[in-house]
Amino acid sequence: MAERAGQPPHVFKAVVGHARAGMALGVYSGGPSVEEQQKADWRQRKEAYVGKLHDKPIETILVSCADKLHNARDIMFEYDKIGDDIWDRFNPSKQETLWYYASLAMAFEQAWPDNPLLPDFKAIVRRMQTAIESN
Repeated sequence: MAERAGQPPHVFKAVVGHARAGMALGVYSGGPSVEEQQKADWRQRKEAYVGKLHDKPIETILVSCADKLHNARDIMFEYDKIGDDIWDRFNPSKQETLWYYASLAMAFEQAWPDNPLLPDFKAIVRRMQTAIESN
């Protein structure tokens, strides 16, 4: 998150506090550098992200799940307004987007089955799947 905003982690920690920053930065740490991520293709980056979730602390998994749940809800909110045109806003295809969110759902469940956000996340992924498969 901090790196994405162009801020070094120590600045991010000063703004939001060390505990919160640790949870948020933990979602993105341990993977390739920003430069390596820019060179990697979309699928490789997403596979790496999903693959590292099981090693993260529960707090980090919760932050990640909340972030991805928010993103998926936004996608479906826009889908309800403009329909299938929503998928034109993304570089990956709608099938790739569905793969990503379905993979996240499985990874979140394997990493922390008692995650309180998991039922909502799985429900929005099912809704996304239904929308994609109906067109």
